[in-house]
Amino acid sequence: MEKCLFDGKWPKSAAQCIHGFCTCFCGDKIFILGCRKMIKKNRNDPTNFSIAVVPCLTEFSSSSGMSITYKIKDELPGELTRMYSLHGENVLGVIVSSRNPDQIIQLIWKLNQETETIECIAERRFSFQGINHLGIGIGTNDAKCILLMGKSSVENGEVFVVRTIAANPLHTEKYPDKCFDKEIAELEQLCKNHPNELSLFPFRGVPFINENGIYFLLRRIRDLNLSFKTEFIGSIRLTKNGGTKVELINIKENDAVESVRKIVNLNLIVGWCSTQQRTAAWMQLIVRKESGHWRYKLQRWALVLCEMLIRYIGKPLLSLSWLDGGFCGSLFANFYKWLFPGLVPTLGPSSDLILLALDMKDWKFRRVPFQGGETEFRKKSRHICVNSTSDGSLILMEVSTSLPHRMRISRVSNPFRLKPLYEIAFEACTDLMPKLLKNPALLRLQHIYNSGGCILYS
Repeated sequence: MEKCLFDGKWPKSAAQCIHGFCTCFCGDKIFILGCRKMIKKNRNDPTNFSIAVVPCLTEFSSSSGMSITYKIKDELPGELTRMYSLHGENVLGVIVSSRNPDQIIQLIWKLNQETETIECIAERRFSFQGINHLGIGIGTNDAKCILLMGKSSVENGEVFVVRTIAANPLHTEKYPDKCFDKEIAELEQLCKNHPNELSLFPFRGVPFINENGIYFLLRRIRDLNLSFKTEFIGSIRLTKNGGTKVELINIKENDAVESVRKIVNLNLIVGWCSTQQRTAAWMQLIVRKESGHWRYKLQRWALVLCEMLIRYIGKPLLSLSWLDGGFCGSLFANFYKWLFPGLVPTLGPSSDLILLALDMKDWKFRRVPFQGGETEFRKKSRHICVNSTSDGSLILMEVSTSLPHRMRISRVSNPFRLKPLYEIAFEACTDLMPKLLKNPALLRLQHIYNSGGCILYS
């Protein structure tokens, strides 16, 4: 079930460039890490100014529409890789990678809403060779573990490096690091020996992790398109005796697998990303229309019309510039810009957004319908960010690039989860009386009030 949580203007004080995105456990609050451009003026000389890029973190509540922008005093010590919610609504984890030397920097930020500042309460640095194509799996952050996966440099053999670490660096003694380099090498060899010549594909999506093991999307070695195979999932299962078992999981055939296979074969996927929490994984695909679509034909005819206008009208008028001083040519140029503001007409069809849900218990895909298909959110320069909540639902944020910026936040329920009766009753009541969402006593009574202030459905 799809539900629009917010549809309105982009917060004025929010970041102008989006570098990182995550949500709280329940999905009500989103956190956007980015930067803003500010003009610094010289008090002594008003004509002397400079443009500074200031990093900032914006907290936005989709239920109330209120936002807070936190100041970040110090610059990040490297390239931002991933951000995740660690405890309720006021503690975030930030993963930063550095290439000189190759290391991972793990920061824990505590947000102070009163002063609108960020305090770094913990920092951990450790060497990690898999900096290239680094992917972070946050599937069990509530279970205190996250997954790092990447490829080493050419000098180190370009091998996969996989390690699990504690989500909170203060708990490293309780959740020590575990290295899976041996298992990932065995899985890679198993994929190469497969009749379909498979290979690991962590570069666009995130690796999946839960209490049962670690899982990876696969692709064919000879495929040039950056799309995953829907028939198999690579797996490193954790056994009860503390060991591991490397295997390939066969995905059950269904309509969703067939539809995605058709899209992959036609090479229509222009972008995709993934997210996962516990036993529910999501893949978001940006798919262009097929080449025979009627709007592509209209686009071609419009281009022919533009060429004829310029060749048979614009060019003769410009040739008269020696007589009228360029008056007719300027008149034609203004008319053409009025007719086609972008100089070239953009009449082609917008891309589609396809959502795929993966059940990591029964290992089957399901295509989830998504109704939000406005052209404004399907342009190439738009922003689409996704994240999973604690119950496996998907939070999807879309931001248009046209001014004024419009933002829409949607929640897509986990199609594999059966809601308990108390949750269904609570949602029905809050739909009729939204004020109940702000009643802490009722939230505690329903056993969905998290100690960090986040509504957490069990």
